[in-house]
Amino acid sequence: MDSSNGYTSDFTIYTGRSRFTSGQGLAYDVVSNLMDPSFLGRGYHLYVNNFYTSPELFRDLYARGFVACGTFRDSRRNAAHTERNALTSQSPRGAIRWIRHQELLFVKWMDTREVSVCSTIHRAFDGDTVSRNIHDKETGTWQKKNIVSPRCVVDYKFKYPGGG
Repeated sequence: MDSSNGYTSDFTIYTGRSRFTSGQGLAYDVVSNLMDPSFLGRGYHLYVNNFYTSPELFRDLYARGFVACGTFRDSRRNAAHTERNALTSQSPRGAIRWIRHQELLFVKWMDTREVSVCSTIHRAFDGDTVSRNIHDKETGTWQKKNIVSPRCVVDYKFKYPGGG
């Protein structure tokens, strides 16, 4: 991992079923057990991929004083969603939808495909943009354009090495 982006403070090698389970699932248990209480109050942010992101985990970490951000799977239990204001495959690049549920922010953003992020760190939108090469169908050329992007997506892609 690049030292300017963050660092690994602890890890565990999966060797089979754990003797210490919370009943919340493997991903929840792994993250909960690796969070060192000495990091509280030091400004650290946790970034994880969609295997580890769950509303239950993020709420519990938040209650313990940790903030987190990660991509999430729509099929994840208790993930907030709405059909009324959902993104579709026809949504333009840069389209943003979000739902705030107490400390949890669920964001969907359209890039070349839909990106879903859950965060206890970020606001829904801060005016950020990202640069993308976009094909102009009329001229047949590629042009670099700035499109709006939620801060949680920008931070996730920059700070999480697997994020893009």
